[in-house]
Amino acid sequence: MATVEELCRRIEELEARVRAAEDVQAIHRLKARYAQLVDARYLPRGAGVVDQRELEAAARAIAETFTEDGVWDGGAGLGLCRGREEIFERMCKPTLSFSWHFFLKPIVLVDGDRARQLGHPLAVHHRRGPRDVDGRRRARRVCARGRRLAAHAHEARRGVHGAARQGLAKRRES
Repeated sequence: MATVEELCRRIEELEARVRAAEDVQAIHRLKARYAQLVDARYLPRGAGVVDQRELEAAARAIAETFTEDGVWDGGAGLGLCRGREEIFERMCKPTLSFSWHFFLKPIVLVDGDRARQLGHPLAVHHRRGPRDVDGRRRARRVCARGRRLAAHAHEARRGVHGAARQGLAKRRES
């Protein structure tokens, strides 16, 4: 039969495991919320950017998903923002006409009050730019980890799977 001390230790271990599981779920929810908010800046079907009031509300909510000293890193093309105010300002300047963000293979490692997230972001988006003769945008892209995988939606499945087989090897821009 277990002693009171052993039972107390087991309860403490279980509480720590439950806290870690809750932390992982909270991080997954936060990332999903971030993706939802980033995409909320655009109208459906690549029709452009929402009105200024909605854009600023989404940008403010995006900034709030970061800590006060958080860093948003959009790479060489989109820049680096430090702190909520810079992130807000950057999110008020969308460079696309449509986006749809996903986080693939999400792994969250929790160690006490610190966590590390591993995985791959994937974004399907339309770049702002010229239209084809029929008026439809042709600058559709599928990107993962900042790398272009496919130029058009019909290439997306082949591009994503091909890049996964190649370890998301960098593909040449056409």
